[in-house]
Amino acid sequence: MTDRLASYKALQESIRKAWCWVHVRRDILNIFKGIKHLSPWAKGWLQDIATLFVLNHIRFELWKQDKISGREWEQAVLALQLHVQKLKERWEKELKRPKLHKEQSKVLRSMKKHWTGLTIFLEDPRIPLHNNRAERLLRNAVVLRKNSYGSGAPWSGRLTAKVFSVFQTWLINGLDPQALLLDYFNEYSKTPGKPPQNVSQFLPWKMSEERKIKYALPQSYQRPG
Repeated sequence: MTDRLASYKALQESIRKAWCWVHVRRDILNIFKGIKHLSPWAKGWLQDIATLFVLNHIRFELWKQDKISGREWEQAVLALQLHVQKLKERWEKELKRPKLHKEQSKVLRSMKKHWTGLTIFLEDPRIPLHNNRAERLLRNAVVLRKNSYGSGAPWSGRLTAKVFSVFQTWLINGLDPQALLLDYFNEYSKTPGKPPQNVSQFLPWKMSEERKIKYALPQSYQRPG
């Protein structure tokens, strides 16, 4: 789940890209705010995208409650599929117009180009419509990168990525990264030059309940994302 940055598009085809609908909406919102005579057109698209979010949320709530069988689920899935088909038919029709504003054409051609990735969410309710959570999770790393002018060497960049991944995993699970890192170093000091033999005690999904309580963040701490 990403925005449409070219770097993500360079990833191998075996990694499927789910593109972000919020970025599509932002493009249309800019037209709504900036090009007066196109406001009615943009407003129509904004309303359709809002409906898309509502219908997808209804499906997600049913899935979360394990109501994935029966008439209510079938109706929710069908309503979402029909609305997505409506959106596809709309951009197909509008792209055939002889006189399109360049900004309209840009948005519609982008939708056509990214449509497969924009509709992957239909396959699985767990796939979100946007990458807002991912961007919030990345924010601290991005701010640090900008403040420190990057890693300076490939090995340093790879190490940074690994460390941030470990820290974010602890944070998401409500664990204190500083306390766990210190504990890791203490364990490491027992076998100089070699990592601790038992790293499972640092993995949230294998950690004992006692350790989770010992290294838990305060309840008031807002977890990332």
